[in-house]
Amino acid sequence: MHSETLPLEKVYRIPPLVSACLLVFPFIGFLFIGFGLLTFLPSLNESFEDSVGTTLVGIAFFAAMTYIYVAVKRTRLVLTDEGITYYGWGFRIYTPWQNVIGVGSVQPYPFPLNFRKIRGLQLRQPSVLGMKLVEGRRQGTAALETDWWNPASTMVSFAGIVPMISMLSGRNWKESEVGRDLQRYVPWAFVE
Repeated sequence: MHSETLPLEKVYRIPPLVSACLLVFPFIGFLFIGFGLLTFLPSLNESFEDSVGTTLVGIAFFAAMTYIYVAVKRTRLVLTDEGITYYGWGFRIYTPWQNVIGVGSVQPYPFPLNFRKIRGLQLRQPSVLGMKLVEGRRQGTAALETDWWNPASTMVSFAGIVPMISMLSGRNWKESEVGRDLQRYVPWAFVE
């Protein structure tokens, strides 16, 4: 199928520099906890309940910011001989190579959030919403699986595309390493 073969599985993750920058999220949460603990000092303490409340808000904020950091850090793109899988925040998309028809973009969000277009690989047949990735691979069909907190119905606009976010591949992803690897698997998608 290709002139050059790739390893069994090639994984593209967020670059280390971007990961280091994302550490600002847990750090902000940590600062909130520190502020909450400072309110226990007698000179800053108007009431014990306020200090406990502030500290609990700080802990909740730290937990949320750490979750965001971990979720974004897990974002990755996996290329195999069978197809491509994108692991995003709250969802995962798999499609076999023969289902990729080209490169395009979608505008997944309604007004006023419609300022951002998502670029990626366009699919011939949209992903089956709510299907497990394992089942999609077994059947050789595109699948879009979501986490428990993210209903599959909210992902309809992503069903026809495999996102290529700049955190994984850079702004000009067609000329990046991932772009070169994709051209080996789906050269017809890059014909202009």
